[in-house]
Amino acid sequence: QNEANIKAQELKKVEENNYSAYDIEKAFEDNEISADEQFKGKTFYVTGMIDDFDKGPFGGVYVNLKGEGFLPIRCEFKTDQKEVLKKLSKGTTITINGKCDGKVVGSVVFSDCSVFTQ
Repeated sequence: QNEANIKAQELKKVEENNYSAYDIEKAFEDNEISADEQFKGKTFYVTGMIDDFDKGPFGGVYVNLKGEGFLPIRCEFKTDQKEVLKKLSKGTTITINGKCDGKVVGSVVFSDCSVFTQ
């Protein structure tokens, strides 16, 4: 397959399997039990605005996506994403791909994240 076909297939996957940060936040705020059943343990795309960047104690890199309320979407990125993340800034809207780990200490956490670029 050529590169254009591969990109088109990935874009189709994003469109079919994408949620907004607001949708995820609202689902967990409305009913965490139901949201866990729908999202926890699954890998999908989330689109939202960058609210904050953070580094973990063991070298992990995190980005918080802002919803409409007070429950941030915390995305833990793979180390190979550091160069991509360095080029982004607060207020930028991005789409990430990651595994939802559910609500942990006041955030909805996603792990093994990567930035989707068109």
